Amino acid sequence: AQYATIAPKDKPTLVVSGFYARGNCGDESLLQCVCEAMQSDFEILISLDEHGAYQGYWDWYPYDRFDRVHQTDLGMFRWSEKYAGLLVGGGGLPFGFAAHQAVHARTYQAATALAGVDFSAMDGDPRLRGQAQRAAFALAARQYADLFDFRALRTRVAVESAAAHGV
Repeated sequence: AQYATIAPKDKPTLVVSGFYARGNCGDESLLQCVCEAMQSDFEILISLDEHGAYQGYWDWYPYDRFDRVHQTDLGMFRWSEKYAGLLVGGGGLPFGFAAHQAVHARTYQAATALAGVDFSAMDGDPRLRGQAQRAAFALAARQYADLFDFRALRTRVAVESAAAHGV
């Protein structure tokens, strides 16, 4: 793998997780803004799904300046008191994105934030037409939302849909 060396740092680390390294202008811009805004206070660890990422993305800015890790490699995080928290966000990520990382962060009492994501109620999914299935979805959505100390959904429609499901 093409990972930067992840070593102990002097500043606490902020894990920034999203659908990065695809060349999507919006996602890449959001990542750059987060890195630039937070780098004076935190070490940044970019968490991305390398499956389908552009070959050579590690030479792009900001990937070439910050440590990075494949999203499903939880062992790479080495969560400790040095980790300030987890920021999941950017673009049109589905509600539920990076849930495994949020559970991991909460286990170690790191701060968590969810920003700029959509709330997919899956209303058109024929498997969720029954009352029991809708109730199960609403429960799962609330449990996911509760993993985050701060939540900011992407659109008014997402906020309204989440509220209709008890989030």
